[in-house]
Amino acid sequence: MYIRKNRRYYITLTVCSICMALALTMNFAPGVEGSSGSIGDILDDMKNGFEGTAFITTLLSGMLIWCNYHIDRLKKDKLHVEIICFFLAIIWLMAESFSLDDTLSALHSSRVQCLKSIIYVVGSTYLLVQLAYLLRFLLDVSAIKGRDLPQTEVRLVRQYRKHPFGFPLVVFLVALFPQLVFSYPARMTIDAYAQLAQYFGVGTYAVHHPPASTWLMGKVVSFGLLFGNGNRAVFLYIAIQYLLLAVISAYLVYTIRIFFHAPRWLQITTILVTVLAPYHAAYVGVMVKDIIYAYAILLMEIELLYMLHSDFNFWKSGRHCILFWIAASLSILLRNNGRYVVYPTMAVLFISLFSKQNRRRIQREERIRCALLFMAVIVVSTAVLQCLNVRYGEKNGEIKEALSIPFQQTARYLKEYGTEVSKEEKEILSRVLDSEIADLYNPRISDPVKGTYRQWATAEDLKAYFKLWVRLFFRHPMSYIRATVNQNYVLIWPKEEMHSYWTEAVYEGYEPSMQLAEYMGIHEADSSVFQSFAELQDLYVGTAVLLPVWGMLSNIACYTLLLIFLFVFSVRSRLYRTLLALLPLLVSVLIVIAAPVVSVRYSLPFMYPMPAVLAMYLYEVREKQE
Repeated sequence: MYIRKNRRYYITLTVCSICMALALTMNFAPGVEGSSGSIGDILDDMKNGFEGTAFITTLLSGMLIWCNYHIDRLKKDKLHVEIICFFLAIIWLMAESFSLDDTLSALHSSRVQCLKSIIYVVGSTYLLVQLAYLLRFLLDVSAIKGRDLPQTEVRLVRQYRKHPFGFPLVVFLVALFPQLVFSYPARMTIDAYAQLAQYFGVGTYAVHHPPASTWLMGKVVSFGLLFGNGNRAVFLYIAIQYLLLAVISAYLVYTIRIFFHAPRWLQITTILVTVLAPYHAAYVGVMVKDIIYAYAILLMEIELLYMLHSDFNFWKSGRHCILFWIAASLSILLRNNGRYVVYPTMAVLFISLFSKQNRRRIQREERIRCALLFMAVIVVSTAVLQCLNVRYGEKNGEIKEALSIPFQQTARYLKEYGTEVSKEEKEILSRVLDSEIADLYNPRISDPVKGTYRQWATAEDLKAYFKLWVRLFFRHPMSYIRATVNQNYVLIWPKEEMHSYWTEAVYEGYEPSMQLAEYMGIHEADSSVFQSFAELQDLYVGTAVLLPVWGMLSNIACYTLLLIFLFVFSVRSRLYRTLLALLPLLVSVLIVIAAPVVSVRYSLPFMYPMPAVLAMYLYEVREKQE
């Protein structure tokens, strides 16, 4: 796109770049409360927000003006991302205030705070727009000019080219093995202990933990008990996770290189992230239901790539159909919300494959195979789930797991405007939730409020609650928005790093954990060598997420923003197959928003398959250009 180098352009470029620099460096905390609003107080407030940043802001502004000018020269067409970036910038602004005191008072508490809010939104919007254009340019250039690893005499490269599946498999097995050993016997979570307690009859079965996941975890551990104590039993479970990650990741690298001709940077980055990034490699040793579920989603995404490949006849390959069936069925069984990823994906695929555009290319036999495959996923997963529910006894309460958002919004409303709620309305609420949920409200996690759900609540009680929930929204809609954004802004705001990692095999302060550990013979590793290795692993995990550039590979918000931009690029360029590949990941993001808390383990289903959708995007861009 040709840039008119007039005065207005340079003024806009300079002002937006300075706002961008200020947004990145300003101290957003308000000044001292109770000021009189005089010029002196306003200057003191400004000093509080911008003190010590003049040199950094000046230097950064100059660099940003130069960078943004060259980014503008790269623009070939309009992406129309300004509105999306503006709303993202608003969420960033709200996140700045929520990170201070869980309110939005910092945005408008004084004139200077209002000025800072305006500067922040302008600078953040411009930053996101420029990043979108730069990312689009780099990906498109990589799609056209990106190359595979060169023909060379370097032995490792030759072996990789000769063994596209075997070589990365060996690399993953060797590189991930220390992570497995360092985690001995296993990094246990509270959920893992609860599931084991349910399986061995120590605890009560609940649908909060998927019965298939509980059964799988219990079977593996019970088999491991045949080899000795509980330490070996739980170590067997994480050893299976280690093998699954190595095999599926090698399969991913093989797929994107051989069938999608992914450029070398994507291949190398995929390998490095798998063996070094904390939320990939270190999670091998964590015993929690979400890990194998994330592997199942990754495998389903790989098979989805084969299904969408223009030159690969997926429906004539029995092996790939079976792998998709296994992956999709496990995704439904291992997490209660897995069905919300698999069913929409299969529905959209079914409609797209039977559209007028594809009907001529797909033969009748292949259409029948498609219908049978999708039916097999639904029938088998439903039948297995019903059998497990009959075996363990299904209990009421699953509905509350899907109501984190409205429950959290109700609790915040009562906290902020509880005096406006009438006695009759409180009576309606008390049939579904505890009357004291305002005191239990935690802005970042809905479990305290959700835990007060009345198990005996009837359908009529829920119906009356939802009618009241709608009425309260129209009274103070911003209260609901504050509740939702306050809980989920980490999904969008990259300035907050999440150190979500488990370091113990037994929780000394948690009585059920200690009882089950004693019952099964689980204990921390006695060897000082193992303890030293575990401390080094913990140090690496805590440090890696803070490192420049590399730390962003373990930042949830970066993956979410990348998904949003890829969606926009695909819509803009009409890359329909990439949109289909993005669907499971986008639905997984929505599931995290509806979850009780934004957690790394909930985000793995859209973090692990990211190289796959990038490969699909690059492949389709290259195909269009050719």
